[in-house]
Amino acid sequence: MSEMFAIVGSYTSAAAPNAPGEGEGVAVFRQDAATGALRPVGAVDPAVDPSYLALHPDGRTVYAVSEAADGQVWAYRFDPADGALTRLGESRSTHGSAPCHLSVDPSGRWLAVANYSSGTVSLHPLGADGAVGEAADVARHEGSGPVTERQEGPHAHMAVFLPGRGTVDGHAVLHVTDLGLDQVITYHVDLEKGALIRASAVRLEPGTGPRHLVHHASGATYVAGELDTSVTVLRRSLTGDGVLEVVGKVPAVVGERPPANEENWPSAIRLSPCQRYLYVANRGRDVVGVFRVGADGMPVPVEDAAAGGPIPREIGFVGKWFYAGAQLGGVVTAFDVDADTGALTSAGVAAEVGSPVALLAVPGRA
Repeated sequence: MSEMFAIVGSYTSAAAPNAPGEGEGVAVFRQDAATGALRPVGAVDPAVDPSYLALHPDGRTVYAVSEAADGQVWAYRFDPADGALTRLGESRSTHGSAPCHLSVDPSGRWLAVANYSSGTVSLHPLGADGAVGEAADVARHEGSGPVTERQEGPHAHMAVFLPGRGTVDGHAVLHVTDLGLDQVITYHVDLEKGALIRASAVRLEPGTGPRHLVHHASGATYVAGELDTSVTVLRRSLTGDGVLEVVGKVPAVVGERPPANEENWPSAIRLSPCQRYLYVANRGRDVVGVFRVGADGMPVPVEDAAAGGPIPREIGFVGKWFYAGAQLGGVVTAFDVDADTGALTSAGVAAEVGSPVALLAVPGRA
């Protein structure tokens, strides 16, 4: 079994959301598989506000976005022997503002970026070496939602490719959550021409504010609602075209739903590697909502686990360990996962990192 590395992105600028960034950029850590501790490896790359990271299917190329007014995306080559990161090619404009998510299509040929402030999605070709090319297409969303201070316009928050190699017509499927529109929009991506073809959209309850989603192998899709502290459950079409429909909704916290005067904003949503458990980070209450995936696909409450620090913006698995990064706490906390219930038990601070907001698991050399 190969050792595991964790790559952490941190807010660095005074203009970072929630509070001025206190991080240094993109940092690599080697995991201690026995304790969950994360040990820093090499120098930190001084990227500006790298708010999300993605891994190429080759397992050796890493991508990051700069969540700045003039959005940028860039690539790194990862060395599985020592964890070193080397910048690969030039950064590219995302042709949007405040990019906050990106993903690579399963074929490894295209990179999609969600630009939050401008409500746009950019599609970039990837070279044979993994380097990012100039955007081949940019899709622009239009509209607004009922929460006027947050939904005054479109806000593309996540752009994630559906696993697998295409749809019924051979195109890749891209799902985009738009917090401002209360929609999850499905695009078909022409892998030859590099075109974003809008295929369909599913509307969530007004004021949901869809932020992130995760796909279950059963055909269920779970969407974290940032504005109403919810998880909306969707069902994907069995034809493979990515069409979604709403089938239910549950609170994103296991305990009593926060009252109107209590601020709480769900952020990341993840499935366990076995896909039996669902986890939702809640900023404000600063807990991770833990759920069991029921036989019908609906989340069944297990517990609210303390996240280890204020404003848990990112959560995820690295090997068998679960981690939560507290943006305002300056720590990444490790958790042991109960195999029978999915419940989390803190193993303490895994690493001290200023303003951690992105976490990516990368395998090292076996």
